[in-house]
Amino acid sequence: MLKNKSTFLLVVGLVVGLFSGYQLGVNGFSANLNKYPPQINVKNATAPQTVDFSEYWKVWEILRTKSIYRNNISAQNMVEGSIRGLANSFKDPYTHYLDKKENQQLTETIEGKYSGIGAELGMKDNNVIVVSPLDGSPAKKAGLRAGDYILAVDKKSVVGMNINEVVNLIRGEKGTNVTLQVIREGDEASHDITITRDEIHIDSVSWKDKGNGIAYIRISRFGTNTNAEWNNVVDEILEKIGANKLKGVIIDVRQDPGGVLNSAVHLASEFLNKGTPVIWQETADGTQTPYKSIRKGKFKDLNLNIVVLIDGGSASASEILAGALRDKADAVLIGVKSFGKGTIQESIQLENNDALNVTIAKWLTPTKKWIHKTGITPDIEVKIPDDFKVGDNDPQLEKAIEVAGMKKSSFLSNILTKVKTLQKN
Repeated sequence: MLKNKSTFLLVVGLVVGLFSGYQLGVNGFSANLNKYPPQINVKNATAPQTVDFSEYWKVWEILRTKSIYRNNISAQNMVEGSIRGLANSFKDPYTHYLDKKENQQLTETIEGKYSGIGAELGMKDNNVIVVSPLDGSPAKKAGLRAGDYILAVDKKSVVGMNINEVVNLIRGEKGTNVTLQVIREGDEASHDITITRDEIHIDSVSWKDKGNGIAYIRISRFGTNTNAEWNNVVDEILEKIGANKLKGVIIDVRQDPGGVLNSAVHLASEFLNKGTPVIWQETADGTQTPYKSIRKGKFKDLNLNIVVLIDGGSASASEILAGALRDKADAVLIGVKSFGKGTIQESIQLENNDALNVTIAKWLTPTKKWIHKTGITPDIEVKIPDDFKVGDNDPQLEKAIEVAGMKKSSFLSNILTKVKTLQKN
């Protein structure tokens, strides 16, 4: 996720000065290894350390003088590769270096406007997986599903690549095609899906009147415009249905990959009193700091039945919202277990529009549960059939409408009492 510098539910100058003062030729340069610092004293969080760089410089020199590809790569390329390796050494799929192009792509994704297929990718067991195809996207129309593992892009294997490298291969100009080789859990063989790229620009919040005093709110991502879109939707609901007639609210974050942390806090605040903890942030030293509701929400005193729809594509900010509403607003979660991303990333801008995304903290639910890699288990499990097609009745949504439309007394006695008993057990 983002914080500005930018905090995602996704240091400057760390290596910039390391190479200063050395003249490194672009092609076939000659370097005196004695000029390079063989050892550097490093202060870290626990104790000073002496780092031996002699092996690094030895490898640097061997590659620059012996590789048959040495004329195709500059010293700056080698520096960037070193930075990528440094970030990758933390073995965290959410900590990575972004060059100018990759950084721009991430910005476009958060803003909800870019040219591509419209799918959020993640890492699972060191493989690239589709977290969710976005609503209305070419990916979703072509049949790409959450949980699909991507094996190749245009016949080029992506095994061993990180998310940004795969995104680079998938994105391209509007109107061009890209073919993904994918495999699903339980399938014996992979298959190809060809997708025509398009400009992706989708509102992150929309709603429908489901009748009987029930408002259905769909959130497709948590981006830079989500808070304003949410505010408009809330005002529309209160105007068209009316505060006195509104009985229940269904929030659908299925296939929502998350995004901006503060947006999840803003949306959760709609159902809470000001100052209520939405999540806890836990840093490496164990310090826990609450992110609190920023206002008393317009839905807070309406005595609503609140239902949240989740699935395996609900990640990050989606899970923050679901967890906060269950813990602090008596929401009932319906669907299947969520993705399980319980970390916070900070995007730090470097020189030349490059960036470093680094995991800076865990996030915990209001009751201080860490859901990383385990996800959130729904209170009422409802699965989507394997043969489900667009246009079929949605059993998860049907169940949500049933629960949201209950009389408040029935909702409290038949649903919440059972839910809280299950959670304790």
